[in-house]
Amino acid sequence: NEIIFSTISLQNQPNYNKLSKVNWKIKNDTAIQKIFSFKNPQHKTKKILTQDVSNYICLYQSDGNIQAYTKKNELNGWPKKIGSKILGEISVINYYNNTNRQILFNTKDSLYIIDIYGNYIKNYPKKLKSNTNYGHTLINYKDNNWSTYHDQLYRILIKENNTINNYSKEGKIVAGWKFKTKLQNMLNPKIIHKTITKNNKNLDYIYIADNDGNIYILKRNGNNRVKINKEIPISNKNNFYVDDEGNIFSSSINGSIFKTDLKGNVKLLYENNFTKEHLFIKTDNKEKFICVDENKIFLFENNNKKNIYKIANLDAEKINLFLDDEKNTYIAIQDNNNENIHLIKYSEQKVESHLKFKGNSFSIINDLNNDDKIDITISNNNYIINYSLK
Repeated sequence: NEIIFSTISLQNQPNYNKLSKVNWKIKNDTAIQKIFSFKNPQHKTKKILTQDVSNYICLYQSDGNIQAYTKKNELNGWPKKIGSKILGEISVINYYNNTNRQILFNTKDSLYIIDIYGNYIKNYPKKLKSNTNYGHTLINYKDNNWSTYHDQLYRILIKENNTINNYSKEGKIVAGWKFKTKLQNMLNPKIIHKTITKNNKNLDYIYIADNDGNIYILKRNGNNRVKINKEIPISNKNNFYVDDEGNIFSSSINGSIFKTDLKGNVKLLYENNFTKEHLFIKTDNKEKFICVDENKIFLFENNNKKNIYKIANLDAEKINLFLDDEKNTYIAIQDNNNENIHLIKYSEQKVESHLKFKGNSFSIINDLNNDDKIDITISNNNYIINYSLK
């Protein structure tokens, strides 16, 4: 018997069926531990990749069916067994420089590239030089003044053995990579690449941070691009963010929000006194932030701090945002305390709805089916469920 748990909590208690619907649900043999959603330019569609606790991965189409060959309409390589848990996020790569796309990810000891039909790229998976506890960062330098190259110029950065290793798309260590600094403290999990225009030239900036607040801003060869000789306030539970001008936004261990420019000037934007377990995320807007601390959700914009919502007994583990075309903000929160996924719609200075789904993980929020409706895909033990908001 397939049992799907779904409840709603909304301040004015509207009819749940008016707010969301189940598009599809799938029962897996074992519990799902990771779930991802990504856009596939090859077919102009979005896909769902899952990994279960037995380390089988499986790719689903937007309608919930397992990805199959278009012409033969038969299953090929899914589900597929891999060595261990996927670390960090997945990336989409154009390995052959044509209309096809592949999925890139890493585990603790290996780098994987696999096509959407479940076939490994030749010579993959590749063993990493050293074991890691971190995901990868994929950089495509073709997007930055490399029009003379016929191929995409990809680089894959992974923190291993207290430093950063730089791999080509073939899985080989890149010669000439200059960054050899030993990172003694746990690295903030995110490495950021930005292309910034200076004196009419597009320049590459690679941002790496450790949890002592040391920031390394590198050129594409690993040499210093900018040297900041001071620690920036940063919490080891949260990512930092970089805007188009190169400014760094971060939260300290107590949740205060800071802006650091490329000259090393550190500016306090908002002073807070949160717990060290708080979550911090920057929206696509220039200086708009959301924090979750204990059971409260805070919005920061235009020099104002607002406590916009409370959720009883909340133990927030993960937060994600989506802004739709009508400038509504959707906030998804993974609640470990009750194994709930909360989806909150914030619009015009107020919370318009709060949906609560039973689940232990969720993918990014997007329009999965290209039907102009917001979707969220959730795993609840061994169930995968796709919901859309009406």
